[in-house]
Amino acid sequence: RALSHLQATSTMASTLAAMIMEQWLTDGTAESVATSIRMETQKRHDLLKSLLPRYCPPQAIHGFHAWLPMPTDEADRLANAAAAIGVIVTPPRLPPVDPSATDGGIRLCLGSPAIDRLKEALSLLGGLITNGMPQRRGDLPLF
Repeated sequence: RALSHLQATSTMASTLAAMIMEQWLTDGTAESVATSIRMETQKRHDLLKSLLPRYCPPQAIHGFHAWLPMPTDEADRLANAAAAIGVIVTPPRLPPVDPSATDGGIRLCLGSPAIDRLKEALSLLGGLITNGMPQRRGDLPLF
């Protein structure tokens, strides 16, 4: 009986959520939210390209993540150096399916931080990549 009740109440959208979504689709709120998200995504990718142009391959802009390709060992060194100055990136050995692959990279999450903190973190990361001597500016656990 409990299983029957659970299936009847938790395997579908709630009535309230369905009503809200219907209203958003009808009054244009859903489209407005989607447009705002696309604009913010573009803004953040433009910032990335302006601060790290040499290291950003052309890629479709469909989300708040970017991939900076580089050999896995280099990515490990960059991730450790970035962490030492307070910029946290996804550990390079987490995303790959094949842990023995020599090609890897750094995954950046562009969506979480406020835009000013994202700009600062990308600038620090760019300094690490180009000359290896950025200044520590506090903790920026952004990527």
